[in-house]
Amino acid sequence: MTRAEGPRWRVGAAARVEYDVDLARMEQEIASATDSSRVRRSYVCLLGYSVFGFIEGAEDLPIELEVEAPKDWPVFSTLAPAGGPMRAENFYSLADSQTILGPGLRLTTVHYAREKDAPLTLAVYSETQVDQARLERLSGEAMAAMIEYFDGPGAAPFPHYTVILEFLTPLSKDHSYGFGMEHLESFHAALAAGDPNVLICPTNPYLDAMRTLPEYQAFLRKLGFDPAEVLKFG
Repeated sequence: MTRAEGPRWRVGAAARVEYDVDLARMEQEIASATDSSRVRRSYVCLLGYSVFGFIEGAEDLPIELEVEAPKDWPVFSTLAPAGGPMRAENFYSLADSQTILGPGLRLTTVHYAREKDAPLTLAVYSETQVDQARLERLSGEAMAAMIEYFDGPGAAPFPHYTVILEFLTPLSKDHSYGFGMEHLESFHAALAAGDPNVLICPTNPYLDAMRTLPEYQAFLRKLGFDPAEVLKFG
């Protein structure tokens, strides 16, 4: 095995590739909470794009993920919220997924209108006191409003959805929290402990392309926002 340019390695003929990921070091060195996986005494969060290696030429092959954990640690993957085999259509789906585990994790099935179209799971890990009932209610209301954007039963673009909320004690003054990231079948927010609010702010490239779309403005109105107020930021 030889080192190539950047974070790339050339591997000769091999049937198996193994590598270690230091999650504690990753979180220490990456200040953005939504860019780093993390490990705690009773909790682990694995963000797919930060831990899974890209194998050139195999990126379009289907993948099955296996996770070995202590027997008393529940394992949850956005690839299979209901349990069962954790399968990804290709590397990109695997990299977009999140795997969370540990007794500190709280999983809840959220009931909301049209839940048969897309079951909703709320996953919460908190290092402070949170209002669990309020988080469940807000997640269900937001999901219901989003699903209304898609007309007709079965029209949602995903078979299931997961909301992952982390309330974390800041590691340092340089670490940033309070941001959420949308994924194909999930939403992940990493918040500073004690902050009950999730701030979602689309970045400029998205806003520039979406400002004038009637469909997007109608979607914002369904969520209860004034498009003129939302789109003026950025």
